[in-house]
Amino acid sequence: MQAVRSVAFSKSGQLVAVGANSKCLRILSTAPLLDNCRGEELKALQELPRYHRGSIYCLAWSRDRLLASGSNDKSIKLLICQPSTDPSNSVVCEARGRMNIHQGTVRELVFLTETLLASGGSGEPSLLISDCETLQMVTNLSGHERQVLSVARGGQGLTIVSGGEDGTMRLWDWSSGKCIHTLSLSEPVTSLSTREQTVAVATVDGSCAVYDARSWGLVTSYQPHSDECRSVRHSPCGRWLLTGSYDGSVCLGEEGGAEWVEVAQHEDKVVQARWHPSGEVFASTSSDKTACFWSLRC
Repeated sequence: MQAVRSVAFSKSGQLVAVGANSKCLRILSTAPLLDNCRGEELKALQELPRYHRGSIYCLAWSRDRLLASGSNDKSIKLLICQPSTDPSNSVVCEARGRMNIHQGTVRELVFLTETLLASGGSGEPSLLISDCETLQMVTNLSGHERQVLSVARGGQGLTIVSGGEDGTMRLWDWSSGKCIHTLSLSEPVTSLSTREQTVAVATVDGSCAVYDARSWGLVTSYQPHSDECRSVRHSPCGRWLLTGSYDGSVCLGEEGGAEWVEVAQHEDKVVQARWHPSGEVFASTSSDKTACFWSLRC
């Protein structure tokens, strides 16, 4: 077993994808997570060993069951996952293509539409937008001076937000390819989460800050972790922030509130933490070689 890097719930919440340093991609059903709190080990519906030629750093689902994965093999792979008519196998996965548009590790992915995918990583300090039907890059958003570590859809219009190792956060109009605003921070930006009116930002000093999405002024900042904060996500209702850190903890806090609570602990670094669409369950991945699923109801 090797470190588990990435996890993503499908938009319907019925499936969850898990990617690891072992190059293996697993697709699992979330039904056991929602039906009970017995702490059972989940069985994979589909297990694709050596799916990539390197570690699987990031995963993203479209609303149409298309799964994109990014790796340090410099590629993005596309997989369609559909319900099966075979009672012995509840999901069928079909390869839809591969894109080699990056010069280094693909660190973050987000679907802008059903077919347009934004991605960022090392190798080039750019945010790339590609067409998943033609498997071609359509836009190169350049402006960062070092690798792009995080990408998120903007809260309004045809916008996208990116965070970089250069310590900047940038707002883009992805239809025109223009940078609308740049905010310089004191630390590299490791993760972003957006709502219509706010942007949550995680940085390597273990902090999490919230900015106004219109003025880009600082609303509030927190220090939930003692080591790098590598993941931040708004809950589906938008009220809560979930963070994961290299200190091994996952923390939960109300956006705008003062109190943060540790809700999960791993034996090694936490790499990602992601909400289930229900808001009742979340997942975390870790260097301790596990992906864990936690219920806030139990």
